[in-house]
Formats: sequence, C-alpha cells, structure tokens
Amino acid sequence: QKPSEKYQDQTQHPPRHLYDTVVVALDASRYLNNGEPSELAAWLDALEVSRGARFLQIGCGVGYYTVLVAHVASPRGLILALESHPELADLARQNLAAYANIEVRHATGPTPADGPFDAVFVNAGATEILPSWLDRLADGGRLLVPLTTTRSINRVGGDQIGLGHMLRVERRTESYLARFVSPVGIFHCIGARTEHGEQILRAAYQRGGLSVVQRLRRDRHHEQATCWLHGSSFCLPRAEC
Repeated sequence: QKPSEKYQDQTQHPPRHLYDTVVVALDASRYLNNGEPSELAAWLDALEVSRGARFLQIGCGVGYYTVLVAHVASPRGLILALESHPELADLARQNLAAYANIEVRHATGPTPADGPFDAVFVNAGATEILPSWLDRLADGGRLLVPLTTTRSINRVGGDQIGLGHMLRVERRTESYLARFVSPVGIFHCIGARTEHGEQILRAAYQRGGLSVVQRLRRDRHHEQATCWLHGSSFCLPRAEC
C-alpha cells in the first residue's frame, strides 16, 4: 500500500477537523506529517512559553504550530522559525506573512547573532544536543529536543525516522537542568546526527533508567561510570553524580 493511500482527503470537510488528534500530511509520499496536535500541545506546554517570549523553532514545517506559539507570545514576543526544506520554508513564509512577530528562514540552525531565546523547540530527531542551541538560551530558557535512534516504523520513512524521547533542558546561568518528558517518533534533524551519537544513544536507551537524568554538563571531562550519556559536546550524568 502506497503512503498516499493511507491518508484521507479532507479538502471538502470543515477545517475544524485539523484540531483533532490526527496527523496532517505535508508530503504524503514520504509520510512527512505536521504532527499530532495533542503531542505538540504537550511539548509546547513543557516549554512554558509566556507573553512577550522569544521563541526559536527548528523545523517549522508550514507554520501551523508556529502561529499558535505566536498567539501565546503575543505581538510583544518574537518568533524565529527555521525550516531546512526549501519548499516548506516558502509555504511557511507565505502562511505567516501576516504576523509581524514571526521571521521564517530557510536554514538548519540559528546564527551567533540570534537570541537569546526564552524557549527553543527542535521539531526533528537528533543524536546531538548542538552547542548553538544551548548558546542561544537565555538564563532560565528552556530547550526541548527529541533524542532519537534510527528505526523503521512499519516500513515507513526508511532510515529517516527515529524513535526515542523528548529531553527538556533548562539553563540556570552556566548550569543546566535536564529531564526526559515523553516518548517520540519523528523524522531526523539535519546536521544534528552522527554515527557515534547514534551508537551511544542506542546503548543508553537499552540500559534504561531515564529518570536518573536530571542535569546536563558541557564541561570537558573523560567518560565515567556516572555518565548516562557521554556525547561529543555534552553529557547527561546520572543523578548521583
């Protein structure tokens, strides 16, 4: 069965159905979807976006959830929405043109001149927590990123889909709190995956014990038994560390 045959054409139905817990195809041939509203709502809620907030979204698709955040942040807020797919970025730019507080870019990551942001949402699966994401966080800022390993979900999407968990990171001056929020299945994040990161993340998930992760370290140190996940530029230590 072709991917497009598993979707239902809803063009003749009221748009209110888009608010149901259903996925909406952005590219049916790849099973690239807009995400389930209930999941996205929970994740955005975990970022605690408030009025006047500065928000960075990496992987905005066509801007459906971007505009929801813009309404929460109010016109006093600022939203930077990045999309790596040029056609989706163009659609998002058209869809969001009426919102003065939203900037859409065809890009995979922020520049050093961007930020600081009160919340950063990575809407694609990574094995790395990139320094540029953490550097863009304001003091007290929150980052939400899916840490995923490559899987095939019902033979859909091949090696572009990953399964894992959403990690929430909160900056406290020069230290970072961290905790896993929920399971996730999502397409890969361009520029935020490495083969080594895939291997060590898979091993960490196989060992289990997600609840032991309570903070993130960026200081250079050798891997220790107290490291739950020791990455190339970050470490998730066990709580007792």
